[in-house]
Amino acid sequence: MNEQRALAEIDLSLVSKLKSAKNGPAILYVGSLIKSKRPMDLLLSFRDVLLDVNIHPDTQLWFVGAGPELPELERRAHEMCISSNVKFFGKIFEGVGNYFSAADLVVVPGLGGLVINHAMIFGKPVVSRPADGTERDLVIDGETGFLLNDYDISNLTHAIVKSLHSEKLIYMSEQARRLVAETWNMKTMLLKVHECVAYAENNDSDLL
Repeated sequence: MNEQRALAEIDLSLVSKLKSAKNGPAILYVGSLIKSKRPMDLLLSFRDVLLDVNIHPDTQLWFVGAGPELPELERRAHEMCISSNVKFFGKIFEGVGNYFSAADLVVVPGLGGLVINHAMIFGKPVVSRPADGTERDLVIDGETGFLLNDYDISNLTHAIVKSLHSEKLIYMSEQARRLVAETWNMKTMLLKVHECVAYAENNDSDLL
């Protein structure tokens, strides 16, 4: 994700509206609502997050995306009596950065890691399970989020709860923003590509 493009799509009035509509922190999921991305795991984990005495009772879970899992997610949220804390925004084609900006924490419970870079452009720490490999470069335990190596729901819950502690959340937000700004952005990646090309050109005889 190009950071300049991501920041340019921000609508300050929408961000303000999203923030004013919540009384506690917001956990964000962005992606298709399909089984391989495991949104149901996040919903089940969120139920347990709300049971933690240290978590604000008005903490919200935002789903930005569409897919065949939506009806079941809505049904289970209602069944578990947490539907008032869960918001389904549907698929957002333009301006998804507004939701990153307004949220406090991003969770990647299954496949797909492009969202991680997008989240950190806006200074949002990420809790991620195995995704697409991006998480191994960007999610640093206790620094820019928490990286999980399994699909245990209790471990996911524990990582989310740890992330939502206010002092930790502020610290990890700062670190996430710094990581993208200093080491993981389009300019840095282009520079590395140029370095690789220059190296290949200067050592082409060794490659033959």
